[in-house]
Amino acid sequence: QIQRDTSCMCRQSERMTLRMAALPSSSSSSSFPLPLILFLLLLIYMMTAVVVSGLTTTSTTTTPRIAIIGGGAAGLACARIFSRSSNNNNNCIRCVVYEKDNFVGGVWKHQPPPTTTAASEQQHRPMYKGLRTNLPKEIMAFREFPFPKDLDDDDDGASFVTHRQVQRYLERYRETFHLQVQMGQQVQHLKVLSNSKPSCFTPPPPLNGTEDVWPQVELTILDKDATTTRTEIFDAVLIANGHYSLPSAPDIPGLNEFFQGKRIMHSVAYDEPDEFKDQTVLCIGGRASGADIAREIATVAKHVYVSDSAKADGAPQTLEEASGSSSSSSITWVPATQQVLPNGNIQFAKDCPLQAESVDVIMLCTGYDYSMPFIDGQSGLEFSTVQRRVQPLYRQLFHAQYPNVAFIGLPHSVLPFPFFELQAEACYNVWNTKGVANLPGPLERHEAAQCDAVSGGQGKPSGTGRIEDTHYLGNAQWDYCREMAILAGNYDESLEQYLTINKEIYDHAGSRRKGFPGGPDLYRGIRYDRNHEAQSWRVLDKVSIINSQSNQH
Repeated sequence: QIQRDTSCMCRQSERMTLRMAALPSSSSSSSFPLPLILFLLLLIYMMTAVVVSGLTTTSTTTTPRIAIIGGGAAGLACARIFSRSSNNNNNCIRCVVYEKDNFVGGVWKHQPPPTTTAASEQQHRPMYKGLRTNLPKEIMAFREFPFPKDLDDDDDGASFVTHRQVQRYLERYRETFHLQVQMGQQVQHLKVLSNSKPSCFTPPPPLNGTEDVWPQVELTILDKDATTTRTEIFDAVLIANGHYSLPSAPDIPGLNEFFQGKRIMHSVAYDEPDEFKDQTVLCIGGRASGADIAREIATVAKHVYVSDSAKADGAPQTLEEASGSSSSSSITWVPATQQVLPNGNIQFAKDCPLQAESVDVIMLCTGYDYSMPFIDGQSGLEFSTVQRRVQPLYRQLFHAQYPNVAFIGLPHSVLPFPFFELQAEACYNVWNTKGVANLPGPLERHEAAQCDAVSGGQGKPSGTGRIEDTHYLGNAQWDYCREMAILAGNYDESLEQYLTINKEIYDHAGSRRKGFPGGPDLYRGIRYDRNHEAQSWRVLDKVSIINSQSNQH
């Protein structure tokens, strides 16, 4: 429109100039005096310049600016979705991705631990050397970008891939879609500019007159190479900084006073099992990291206890007892850790008769707390992360008061990469339509946020969840994904089929994964074949796997 208006104005000016230039130059009464002609030409030129300048300025200042905090999987997904959607809809939206490290991939980038024990305790990268995914790549991938077959030398066709393959996948994703990321840029502070002009995404005034103003947001960014800071102003912010950086430590009576072993550590500092050779280790936590790390350590340790709050009874159990096999194992499954006694022994819950003696290392496999250190009391934003609950949030995504601040990837026990995509698509559509896309007013958003905050997690049976489970989805993730797709305006039969296949493979893999914590991970030997065009899948048998490998070579 601006180009058309400018072009039209210029053409009108040219026509008037040509007409006036064609007038006779005689001094007869029917001719214009030369000074008047010059004056009119100058006036036309000035009017044209002012209009063109005004149109150009308006075009520049109203271009929406969106910041994406984090260059991991969630941040890359946001960058891709907004870039793709802007191009498809001919919208000019400028996205800036800030990544504090000098690489993309976030948590998937494995780095060797520091050489000293003291330094390794400060490590904040939970990726350890031997990690393989506990979800198959056939459902881990972004919707429009299946895992390529030539990621690296580790690629043997397995469905459960290494962290190196996932990291390379994310790098390939970025390269394929030409996603620009500003490396070494750490966001230090976020501030809502409530007294400034509103974001260009602010909804129009409703009929009832209730204001719903979404302010612009100011970010303070540290350039880690130049050690300088600067401020930038945005119309919206996507917070995609992950939630695996702040280790969570349970409050266990007597742990610090009476433990007589060598070391208390969090699993974030774990990298490989060799340092635990011939030691007795207690892994507190029996979910993914606790079970996998216990399995690795058990190959070299004297004995490993896995303390799991999900254990139904108080009876200690070995792998032999659980499986009925005669093979020996150095792992014992026990209930939640209750306390460390004055004599240094470990007492477990549910009247467990066993007390762990002479434990050398206690490893806290107890997960992570949410951390957004750039939001504080000076941010002008109602915000809390107490007890692993981020609030107030509408649909665990949009800030209830200012929906132009969104938090990508907070819910857990989900398929992360496709989940990030759907949330980013919902944000794009809501912001692009200025909240018209099924987003209620501020009062309704706050009420919904409060309900979520006391729900104990959508994936938990009603009344059984804890505050810490607020962001747990599990089987509730599929309905949540449908809600995101509806918000994004792209829910259709094809997407429903996509979600259905994801759920089927997810449930199949999950049912094979369950068992004795730290026991054999035979499920990782399963290989899936997914046909995206036919919306079908199957488990490959050994003959199919051998034929597939032969075809690759």
